[in-house]
Amino acid sequence: MTTHSTTVDATASVGVTCKRMSFHNCLGRVVLMPPPMNYAAGTLGANRIQVLRRITLPSVKNGLIAGFVIGFFTSFEELTVA
Repeated sequence: MTTHSTTVDATASVGVTCKRMSFHNCLGRVVLMPPPMNYAAGTLGANRIQVLRRITLPSVKNGLIAGFVIGFFTSFEELTVA
């Protein structure tokens, strides 16, 4: 049971750290994204799903990937060696 408990704790640690780091990186990317891009897509006939898929997600993609990579490597610092 000790091995399983350690594995679950390590997985939870990685998950929480990755989510927190990726959220902050994505938030930074969304804040830097110019709002007229979304408005322009809406006025050209794109619905909300298309705006999200074609404009917002590609803009946030780099921040999301960077957040997961940074969070993944940072989470290894929190692991304890048994």
